[in-house]
Amino acid sequence: MKEITILIILTTVAGFAFADSLNVGLVGHIDTPGHPYHVFINDNYAYIGDGLEGLRIIDISNPSLPEEIGVWDIGHLVSGVFVTGFMAWVACQFYGLHLIEVSTPSSPVDIAAWDISGTSDVTDEVFISDDYAYVIDVLSGLRIIDISSPLTPFLVGSAYITGANNVYVNGDYAYVIADESPDGLRIIDVSSPSSPFQVGFYDIEEPIDIYVYGTYAYVTTRYDGLRIIDVSTPSSPSEAGYYGTGRYWGVYVSGDYAYVAAGSNGLRVIDISSPSSPSEVGFYEWGGHANNVCVSDAEIYVTSSSDGLRIFDFDTSMHPDMVLGATSLDFGEVLMHRDSTRTLSVSNDGGIDLTVFGTSTTSTIFASSTGSMTIHPDSSHSINVTFTPDSNLFYEETLWVYSNDDTQFVELIGQGLLPPQIWLSDTSIDFGDTLVPGSFVQKTIYVGNNGEYPLPIDTIYISSTSSAFSTIYTSLPTISPDSSWAFIVGFVPPTEATYSGTLFVCSVWDTATAIISGSATGMEEKTDLPEKFDISSIVPNPFNSSTRIEFGILASGNVTIEIYDLRGQKITSLEDGNLEAGHHEVIWNGQTNTGEEVQSGLYLIRATSGNEVLTKHVIYLK
Repeated sequence: MKEITILIILTTVAGFAFADSLNVGLVGHIDTPGHPYHVFINDNYAYIGDGLEGLRIIDISNPSLPEEIGVWDIGHLVSGVFVTGFMAWVACQFYGLHLIEVSTPSSPVDIAAWDISGTSDVTDEVFISDDYAYVIDVLSGLRIIDISSPLTPFLVGSAYITGANNVYVNGDYAYVIADESPDGLRIIDVSSPSSPFQVGFYDIEEPIDIYVYGTYAYVTTRYDGLRIIDVSTPSSPSEAGYYGTGRYWGVYVSGDYAYVAAGSNGLRVIDISSPSSPSEVGFYEWGGHANNVCVSDAEIYVTSSSDGLRIFDFDTSMHPDMVLGATSLDFGEVLMHRDSTRTLSVSNDGGIDLTVFGTSTTSTIFASSTGSMTIHPDSSHSINVTFTPDSNLFYEETLWVYSNDDTQFVELIGQGLLPPQIWLSDTSIDFGDTLVPGSFVQKTIYVGNNGEYPLPIDTIYISSTSSAFSTIYTSLPTISPDSSWAFIVGFVPPTEATYSGTLFVCSVWDTATAIISGSATGMEEKTDLPEKFDISSIVPNPFNSSTRIEFGILASGNVTIEIYDLRGQKITSLEDGNLEAGHHEVIWNGQTNTGEEVQSGLYLIRATSGNEVLTKHVIYLK
């Protein structure tokens, strides 16, 4: 790290009695005989437009000991310089555009010129892009010169702009500033250099210099400091941010910093990592007038009206640098009135402590309770942000993070969801009147989910003083939003009576109920003999608590009723003994002969009477 004097008071530098600075140190200095304005750095040389003293070429291979090695002077004011390879293009007021060959910097040679017609025209600035020179003439506007053959440049296109004073070319657009009404930034489409046309305009009062970096144009002004213009859509530029008031002159942008030649306020270094909230992180004042600035490698080159070229360095480690871990936090889908939390990391890439003062949002839907915290260099902390939707809407807000570096923001988005809500197809289930014994009545009940989140059904049960009611289903489901599922409610009255109960369908989210009712009347006892040996009824079937198996025999004798699984293994015996001829019944409760509950599935009922054998199927559902 370079050693830099942070504060210098009452010292003598090139004839001035004081200097004041922050994070910026003076590396070298060289005076020039004129009043330098423009500076351009190419390799190890600084090319300075020194007013009436022409073009000065400075060897800066050792920035602490800059040395003038070449001069080109024709007695006209040099206002703009742009160097490509071994060619320096020089704008001379009242004397057009000149091409200076600088392959030997100590002996520059004027090899070509292009004069703007009319003795009143004032050539002010030049910018080279590809095979074209974009020349600013104060009275005539933008002139586009074909320099594909450097020795024979010629005019191919122009755009009349009164009071034009500077230009920057980026891609297919030339960004021209003018300080006569209407003053401001004009964006010119130069994709066809022979027919340029204006596509966008932004009003800026008395602009002085411009630098385009990425999707932003950085414009210095005579009274309003640095203006940052979003030019991502050239047809509709808009202001993204600004910094300072007062007169700013030249500007150069590199990385996260804008370097501003601020006239009598010297050199200012502005952090533009967040264009909407730029902040000053360094400066150097020496009593002179800073005109123009250029940055190369680690050095900053500033021209000063009264004392030539000054060379500085900027120590980025001497200020905090807040870096957020994300530009947006997406909370996804969150149930209403439930919390979802995301973590935002905040790092300090600077060289001194970063103080985060706090955060803010525009509502309580998104919240962060972060208070003041200190983050040491090369360290990070986390901020928890919580999303609590109060409706099933899409939410989009901004989280602001305030610090002693700058203010930054993160976009917050999330979707609220309605929680699962149970609905039943029937809230009153009436089985009416049925006969006993042996009757089985069933109804199909549908369960739906009116919410926007999956609904797991945890339990289904019936609260009743009787076992006459039962439920039948294979397994409990999870019901998707706007979907439904069906199960069976059965009614098997054991005796003549009126029955009632309540059906409960339960989830962790919700519970739905239905009233169940039914009645049973007696039926005449069967006295006639069956026509044959038969299993006349299995009710209910399927079943999940118990089922009644009715059968008839023609003659008295030994009868067996047994249950088998599909592998032929005997599960239990329900009857094994002598019975009188007539009608009989047995109950199977879905258990083995040892009292264990069987698995859901298909089972065989095997009945024998004498030499006769019958087989019927029954389904057990847990």
